[in-house]
Amino acid sequence: MMINRKKIIKNNRGQALVEFALVLPMLLLLVFGIVEFGRAYYTYISVAGVARETARAAVVRVNDTDMETKMDNVTSGLDIADITVRLDHGDGGGFKTIYDSDGFDASGYSPTEPKGTQIDAEVQYVFHLFVPVISDIVGETMNLTASCKMAME
Repeated sequence: MMINRKKIIKNNRGQALVEFALVLPMLLLLVFGIVEFGRAYYTYISVAGVARETARAAVVRVNDTDMETKMDNVTSGLDIADITVRLDHGDGGGFKTIYDSDGFDASGYSPTEPKGTQIDAEVQYVFHLFVPVISDIVGETMNLTASCKMAME
């Protein structure tokens, strides 16, 4: 019995399509996962920058008006509804919120500590994921937190 080679080749034509259909969802999940991780990392770097700039402005005793301008500038790439900036002046009063969705709050900011006092700035940001499949796995939001400590000058 002779096997016709053309007939065998003809029967394998859909194999590549089936393999592609099986691999595509995993490939897309990997690609979109990398994109979401990149966005989250970029946002975390921005949040860490806000913490550093907040601590620096506090230790050089920036006045209320300049501090409000500084907060508006350093948080410009972030969604203001999802950010909270808090300062601990090292006076035993704990963290006080100075910037959130309501804007700058001068009551939590008082640059009157003596030289050498440690200032701690903490920034919390709620990061929203865009890709539905990834958000089903990880959750719709991720809380990103960064802090920075500096001594008063």
